[in-house]
Amino acid sequence: MLLEKKWHSPPTSACTQRSSCAASAVRPGMPTACLDGLEAFSHCWLIYIFHANTDLDTLLTSQAARQPHPSAAGDSREGIKGKVRVPRLNGGRVGVLSTRTPHRPCPIGLSVARIERVNGNQLEFSGADVVDGSPILDVKPYLPFCDSWPAAACPAWVEAQEQEEPLRISSVQLSSIEAGAQLHTAWAASNHRLQQLKQPVLYPAYDSFLTLVREVLSLDIRSAHQRLHELPPPQLL
Repeated sequence: MLLEKKWHSPPTSACTQRSSCAASAVRPGMPTACLDGLEAFSHCWLIYIFHANTDLDTLLTSQAARQPHPSAAGDSREGIKGKVRVPRLNGGRVGVLSTRTPHRPCPIGLSVARIERVNGNQLEFSGADVVDGSPILDVKPYLPFCDSWPAAACPAWVEAQEQEEPLRISSVQLSSIEAGAQLHTAWAASNHRLQQLKQPVLYPAYDSFLTLVREVLSLDIRSAHQRLHELPPPQLL
């Protein structure tokens, strides 16, 4: 792995979580000079492993998975899914390679992040949709002249506008003074722990932490099955 560890990253899409912050350190044995010059770019690509997938061990260790035999339904006998259910389609199925699902034949993710700063052997960034602890395989600078295609097209179910976002929760509010106090205590305890470990404090202000929490809860990313069989998601903290 290029970067050893990662802190303080939310588990859902960075498209709605611009406040997310994270930091990663170059793994032991890698020269810190690898990061020289990266601070001159505003954004970078992160290539990482979906390490939190519940089926990761089975996928990587199954000998049969290396020689798949697709079924009539489009799935392999070894559990590699050809199609997945998409929350925005209310459970409609599309090909796995037509989605951003983490449950992929090759569990590697790609995310754009804003570079905040390079501090010694650490890269601090924001806006990445990568969960805490994800091993980062590589970092590449984002190049607008070749990485941005304004005329690129995608299906209508992907192009939902901000006001039409089918997964958006109308509002996220604190339910009580006690809830706010609990969040503040969690924020203070986290910052204290990071200071003791001599790791970056990425949310020095409580307001920025609260903004992140609201962004994390602003979308209902449950599957269609969960929406039908579980209680509605809470709209109060």
